[in-house]
Amino acid sequence: MFACDHYRMKLGKIRCLVACIDSIENTKPLPNALCYVARQLPYKIKHYTGDSITIYERPAKSSPVLIKLHVQDLKEPIYLQGDEWCTSEGTWRLISREGQNDQWLKKEHEGWMLVSSSYNSHVDASSTKSKSNDFPLLLDYSALSYSKEDCRLERKGWEIAAENAYSLQLLYRSTLPPNDTNLEHKLSIPAENWRLEHDKSLAIYLSENMDNGNTAYGDVKDYVDSISVSSMEESKDALTDGNQASYWESDDPSDDNYMPHLIEVKGGDHDTMRKIGEIVMDCTIVSDIAVLQDMAEYVPTIEIRIKECKDEGIDTRIHGIKIITSTDISSNLTIDLFKSKKIERFPLLATFTSDVLYYRSIAILSVINLVIPDWSEDCTNICNFKAIRQILQLSKRRQALIEKLLRDSQTKCVPEPIPKVYLDRRLAADHKSDTSRDPTAENALFNQVVLILCKFEQWWECKFVSEGIIDQGGGFRDSLADIAEELCPSSEDVQIPLPYFVRSCNQMHDAANVHRDGYIPNPSCKEFAKYEWIGQLMGACFRSRECLVLSLPSFIWKKLVGEVVTWADYATVDEAIVRLLATLETISEGKFNSDYADVLTYSTSLSDGSTFDLKSNGSEIPVSYEDRIDYIQLVREARRHEADEQIKSIKKGLLRVIPKAVLHILTWQELEKRICGNPEITVQELKNIARYEDIEIDDLRVKYFWKALENFSNEDRSRLLRFVTGRRRLPAPLFICPSRSGATEDSLPESATCSSTLFLPEYSSAKVAEEKLLYAAYNCTSIDTDMRTWDD
Repeated sequence: MFACDHYRMKLGKIRCLVACIDSIENTKPLPNALCYVARQLPYKIKHYTGDSITIYERPAKSSPVLIKLHVQDLKEPIYLQGDEWCTSEGTWRLISREGQNDQWLKKEHEGWMLVSSSYNSHVDASSTKSKSNDFPLLLDYSALSYSKEDCRLERKGWEIAAENAYSLQLLYRSTLPPNDTNLEHKLSIPAENWRLEHDKSLAIYLSENMDNGNTAYGDVKDYVDSISVSSMEESKDALTDGNQASYWESDDPSDDNYMPHLIEVKGGDHDTMRKIGEIVMDCTIVSDIAVLQDMAEYVPTIEIRIKECKDEGIDTRIHGIKIITSTDISSNLTIDLFKSKKIERFPLLATFTSDVLYYRSIAILSVINLVIPDWSEDCTNICNFKAIRQILQLSKRRQALIEKLLRDSQTKCVPEPIPKVYLDRRLAADHKSDTSRDPTAENALFNQVVLILCKFEQWWECKFVSEGIIDQGGGFRDSLADIAEELCPSSEDVQIPLPYFVRSCNQMHDAANVHRDGYIPNPSCKEFAKYEWIGQLMGACFRSRECLVLSLPSFIWKKLVGEVVTWADYATVDEAIVRLLATLETISEGKFNSDYADVLTYSTSLSDGSTFDLKSNGSEIPVSYEDRIDYIQLVREARRHEADEQIKSIKKGLLRVIPKAVLHILTWQELEKRICGNPEITVQELKNIARYEDIEIDDLRVKYFWKALENFSNEDRSRLLRFVTGRRRLPAPLFICPSRSGATEDSLPESATCSSTLFLPEYSSAKVAEEKLLYAAYNCTSIDTDMRTWDD
């Protein structure tokens, strides 16, 4: 390959990708090259010790057997069609008479062969490989007279076809077998009435229901020759013993800051180690962390160096090392996936047959696989991904690209000392109880923080006036939670202490049965600098994975990431007006004149309650039946854009912290979840993140704790999570410990939000535990006391 070939091939992929995006966005046929499948390919037997191979009438073991081919008769290649049909039993290919020896295959024997399965029926049961996924047939290159050494069909044929079509290579073009035109048609041309929204819905369905393909290699000791550690040599075996309860810990057990923050990975010979990876850990995740992946070269020695710990900790604790193999999501696609009742939850997909959804999924995953290889390089065309961002969530490597873009855009300058902010929550509470006493809202915590931090562009250390606290993260998170509560109160019964957001109309209308907790930027508020600061705060939470719970409807999140917004999306803000205008479109003249003729004028009420004239003096101009369509269009236009200036300012602040390229490939759901956390908190999710220190999982206190949480509502669990961690939503770490010394039976639980730790006392019953936990969740939201208040 010449040096220029690499760039020509990369440009070819970009051309093909742009064509694919245009096809998906505008519901046009996908490029033929992307949908290439060979009509037939010759195979020879590999790793097969049985006597015969079974041909079935249909791709199912329950279907009739057509013939059993005796292995000793298979002296020539077996020709199988290129189309794969994947079921829960495995991968099937169709065998036909074309190209076969008529002596052992007749017309009535054309059928399906199971070529690969989870337990591989084509491998002897006594073999050590009987549970492998090895393909039992090997492609026979000697039977391909038109193939060349540079055309290796272990690669997917469509990749070669795309290179031939788009890389503009005039000489030495790779030769491919004839294509299957019928299958190419199925993959390329969308089904009737198929639109971009169907592709988005399909991508969501696949991402929720397909196995991620990650499996452990087994005992890590089989792959690790030796381990050396910086201290506590006697505990190093805990890294490879497979026991999650054991751990290796650095040399000072009295230090409780165990969370690694910055990890550096080096590889090579002992004398020539070089940096091959660096990871900044998300401190909210208590689970496996990938420190090295997608290796393309052999290194004899790997060093994992923990360079920094969270909150200036000096020690660390590791529960083990794993080696994981990851398969591409497309390898788990089966036709059975679309026969599940889960498809009923996706009304856009439920009207299509499983065959249509299966072949469309293959085509979409081919597009994803086309994008992936260039994501490890400079991505100069990320803006092209905007239209298919919902589909990109199928890629495992997209998250790595997001982290790379964030890392590359991170400021290189040394940060200033963390600013210390003194906040008075009593003044803020007084303002919240009666906003008329402080019309400027200067006593609100939000404005207290903004006043001090307007010159800074980083997080702060928090001190609460007359409250004892040493802020090691808990106080800061508590201030974030308080600010979020001021901007978008979680209760419908309290006043909104700040003017930047108003309750959506869905909160005001009893008829609205969904999206009842949403807020929208106040159309009347013109403090755009404050909106920009809110955007910066959201961006900082995105980067650091802190939570700022802003209950904004999807209509707002879509505008922030730049997704297409339709009038139907406005139902998440005001469902009543969406229904009213839909009624006016189809209403009869008589019904209109009796119900609306004396009511409607060319004006509308915005979300803040103000009246907006759709025309000059519109509130005095009645709407006639003949003009109702014009009125409908004007209302839709006014309501859709009522808060555009405020949203633009929020996005401006967001983009000061997050690269624009990240927003191009994020879905609105991902932006919301990463900034606000997951609103649904189940007991199982809390059990998954819980870690136990000096207390066993079968301890009666722990059993009472989980029993109590099963009786909690989602709001109760959210309140308890904030009591322990300072966050109202997941993700968050959760450590459970026995109560501190001196705690009496049936006393209130204590928490240390800085370390996200809950201290459980002894309880006489599960009912008492439930009452005490619930009381603490709702009445003990102040930060734990680390010192005497008069020392502040």
